Amino acid sequence: LFITIAVLIGQIILVAMGGYALSRLHFPGRDFMFKLFITFMLLPGVVTLIPGFIILHSMNWVDTYWAMIVPALGNIWGMFLMRQYMLSLPSSIEDAARIDGASSWQIFWKVIMPLCKPVIATVGTFTFLSQWRSFFWPLIVTRSKEMRVIEVGVAMFSSQYVTNYPAQMAAAALSSIPMILVYIFAQKWIVQGIRLTSGYDK
Repeated sequence: LFITIAVLIGQIILVAMGGYALSRLHFPGRDFMFKLFITFMLLPGVVTLIPGFIILHSMNWVDTYWAMIVPALGNIWGMFLMRQYMLSLPSSIEDAARIDGASSWQIFWKVIMPLCKPVIATVGTFTFLSQWRSFFWPLIVTRSKEMRVIEVGVAMFSSQYVTNYPAQMAAAALSSIPMILVYIFAQKWIVQGIRLTSGYDK
């Protein structure tokens, strides 16, 4: 749970800042950078699996919280949703804030972020769900039992010769409860956020 919450908070902050920079700020190479990020979305995760592990091993981060938190902070899909939503916001709001003397940093935190609650809820929900059920990466970068996440722990009920199916099914059912609760409470924001970022709005 600690890892999931840490990734959730860090990822929302980073993707919001990236989405704001790519949608509201004007600097050379902005459009090229956005297209480059979109290209990276086409790459499967297994492409960066071995290089990522080598980098973490060289930094002595294997079997630490850093190995599971820091690589998960980057979310191009979340930044794409943030950018699309921020582009739908009227520029007059930002212009009025600048006339009042607000800096770009103040506009981001006090004007843009409060208006982005639907897309923040959407990104946050999918981040929580994907991080809570993450299995392959934590399995690779953790070695001790104390560092294993819940999905890896559930898989540990199965061994080479025998599988404790009752315990495994019970653990899987219990591990799905937080995901169900999060989706139930956030489904309104998820639908609204996806609808607005898709460009369809009545």
